[in-house]
Amino acid sequence: MVTAAADTAAEPTLAGVVFWELPLGAEGTAAGASRLAGSARWPFEPASVASTVVDGLLRAARAHGQAVPEGLLFRAGQVFYHAGRVEEVRLTGLLPRVPDAVGSLPFTTWSTPVPPTVTAGPQGELLLDIVDHGRSHVSALVVPARTATSQMQVACLWDLHDPTPAEQVAAAPTPASTPARRPTPHLIVLNPAHYQAIRESLAHNTFTAVEGVPWPTAPIDTGPARGLIQLRPVTLDAQSWMSPEDTDRWAARMWEQRKELSDLDADALDALCALWLTHAQRVDEDVVGDIDELLAMRGLQPKRNGAGQAGGYRPEQREAMWRAVLHVQNLWVHLSTLEVYQYLGIRPRRRRHQPTEETIQSRVVAITDRLGHLRPDGFFDVEKFIFRPGKVFAHFLCGTGRQTALLAAQALHYDPVQQTWEKRLARYLSYQWRCKAHGGDLLQPFQVASLLTAVGATLTPHHPARTRARLEQALAILRRDRIIAAWQYDRWDEACATRRGWGKVWLHATILIEPPESVRTHYQHLTRHEERVPRALPAALPLSARLRQRREQLGLTLTQVAEQLAVSPSYLHRLEQGHRGKRLPAKVQQRLETWLATSLSQDEVPSA
Repeated sequence: MVTAAADTAAEPTLAGVVFWELPLGAEGTAAGASRLAGSARWPFEPASVASTVVDGLLRAARAHGQAVPEGLLFRAGQVFYHAGRVEEVRLTGLLPRVPDAVGSLPFTTWSTPVPPTVTAGPQGELLLDIVDHGRSHVSALVVPARTATSQMQVACLWDLHDPTPAEQVAAAPTPASTPARRPTPHLIVLNPAHYQAIRESLAHNTFTAVEGVPWPTAPIDTGPARGLIQLRPVTLDAQSWMSPEDTDRWAARMWEQRKELSDLDADALDALCALWLTHAQRVDEDVVGDIDELLAMRGLQPKRNGAGQAGGYRPEQREAMWRAVLHVQNLWVHLSTLEVYQYLGIRPRRRRHQPTEETIQSRVVAITDRLGHLRPDGFFDVEKFIFRPGKVFAHFLCGTGRQTALLAAQALHYDPVQQTWEKRLARYLSYQWRCKAHGGDLLQPFQVASLLTAVGATLTPHHPARTRARLEQALAILRRDRIIAAWQYDRWDEACATRRGWGKVWLHATILIEPPESVRTHYQHLTRHEERVPRALPAALPLSARLRQRREQLGLTLTQVAEQLAVSPSYLHRLEQGHRGKRLPAKVQQRLETWLATSLSQDEVPSA
């Protein structure tokens, strides 16, 4: 660590990571004190050591990826080190708002998701929270001055027992920007039954008027969860009573929002859920949401500037996305019955599931802070916000009760107006595949009527061919986009389509929809009846393993192989999972062995 004079405002070095050079002089530690651990106070004045420390904390936060708003009035901050590199940055401060009617300047508190833990003791000394003892850090806190020469001071506390030598740090380059979010084929979202019910209520806009209730209300009746969901203003959370005039005014706003509900709001719910599950590790942890990141998750491309580079999203796109987030924030859930599974027993291999019923009321999503900039017209443009899921999902986020599903990222890319069939089918199949994963059979048939209900469509009585063509078109698009691997009718006689009134018969037909290999592989560990690995090493692979291995080598889907073997894809899927029953029929056994031998012999034929 380099010692500098007290009046020298040396810039902290930025070299990919932040290395701190504290300006410790006569006003710093006492003579003979350790340079690696100590404390000091400096007047909080421009071009002073205190300003250097504060600027260094702000620069460290920005270099570490924190979106520190401009104009933040610093109050406290911490930079934690590990092996000479920045491990975590915490900040808190005040943001000035628009002056009120009497001319006073109000402030709002801003902080990083985890605020600093530096506090002042009874005698004014700085104390570090017990959870952070032993961590190398630089902490600073704005405190009242002890002398009349300055109104405020910056009290600094540091503990750098594991610093990187200053001579090993290169010259400071410009801090690298936060890397762009890499697109992924699937998102991790929640999958309990009431989450699916809330998502469908948003997409299908099933909110209606209920006698005696001023708010738009939709029912939840999924078996394990029963209750209702309302569009209800957040202001009710802070006050237990509202006057009839205020209630009527807020109810009118909620009914206006009800008119705006669409698949975009369901996309916002899925995107927020995916962000939280990706970045959070504890149920009570907050996550920063970025409006631009949500737009990117929807597959929207930022506009180009004059140089042909990405210039950002249009204001109307950001506004529509933020309104969708606000709609999700206004969702209030009351579950009179919610089945929660708890684990009993000590031995992990002998745990039993014991359902208990709970009653829960909470927000779907809680937003605590908003970050952005103030426009000249006085409106606040939100760019980022801090949120966490509501208590209604607490049992299903982490630990043994976690219930998540794979949702194709392409589902958020589909247009919420022109491609509602594809979007809703993708969500419905994601939910159904996760529900069926424990049984090990993802190829169970779907009734046509159930698929139409999932997309919110009904059969056109006089033109059933139009409804059929639209459903088959949606399935073809899902296959093209690799959301499904294949599909085919399971119970349907094409000759029925030539008869009068065939539409009603078609509603009872079933369709086999094959999930992609990535989904089957992801859920394979959830199968209850997994095949045991044989103990004898020289033993040959079981039939199930040979079938799956050979099919994957040939690059064929379950539907294609099932056609060659003259069996149903669902039956072939059960064979690959090892569910053969008590005894495999001799004809089927011979057919399988012949197919394996034929496909192997074709690969062994040398090319001309």
